[in-house]
Amino acid sequence: MPIFGLFDKKITNFVEKIYKVVTKTPEFKMVLSTDEIPDCQIDKTRYRLERLTLDDLVNISWLYSFVPAMAWTPRMLEYGPYFGVYFDDTLVGIGGVHFTTKWVTEIGNIVTHFEHRRQNIAYKCTKAVADSLHNACYNIFLCVYADNIPAIRLYEKMGFVKYEDIFLVKYYIA
Repeated sequence: MPIFGLFDKKITNFVEKIYKVVTKTPEFKMVLSTDEIPDCQIDKTRYRLERLTLDDLVNISWLYSFVPAMAWTPRMLEYGPYFGVYFDDTLVGIGGVHFTTKWVTEIGNIVTHFEHRRQNIAYKCTKAVADSLHNACYNIFLCVYADNIPAIRLYEKMGFVKYEDIFLVKYYIA
């Protein structure tokens, strides 16, 4: 069974020397550099932003079946806030927390259904999560695939800056 790890360059090189690496996907760790993320508008006649709860699990699972989130489990709702954007009764965007402590929080599992992209949905979800965490921790970061230029530009607009190069490594121990 493969193991996945998110490592900096030094640890990635170490893992490559010891284990059988199947894939090594470059990512950026981006850190929020501002206390106030600029607002953006969504079409409120079509979309509504909501904090998600266990009552939304069926809709969350449906959305992640189209746009998978590698680190998603229903327990993630316990680790920190998740926000979603609904189009009528259909969840079309989501963002939440991978983990949170008083020192640092990782925002993740940010996806938008392909039919609703370019509507500020990912921005709105990510901003809602970050805004809800400003007084709860000192540092907020997220990770993004290095080749996902639209997402990188979105996060830069929000005030995230590239902090370090990292790699999503899929490997086998034996």
